[in-house]
Amino acid sequence: MLGENSLIVLKDGLEVVDLAGEKAMMDFATGKYYLLKGAANELWELIENEISVKELVDSLITEFEVERETCFKDTVAFLNQLHEIGFLQVT
Repeated sequence: MLGENSLIVLKDGLEVVDLAGEKAMMDFATGKYYLLKGAANELWELIENEISVKELVDSLITEFEVERETCFKDTVAFLNQLHEIGFLQVT
């Protein structure tokens, strides 16, 4: 389970393609892909470098009008999806 102090790092070797305002992350080694829409595009730019979940949430709540608890819950759910398909490492 991800906590505020968890550090997240994207898997090496992911390719990202911009598709008319949306992004597609692809891992050609495994054939897996993930389409990013809406706020996930912003989140992607923040997780391109190692970042803690707390830092990520702090950045998102300054950019979007969202309560911290809601932002944390939704962000962790998204990060867990990326972790489950092997696109994200947690330390």
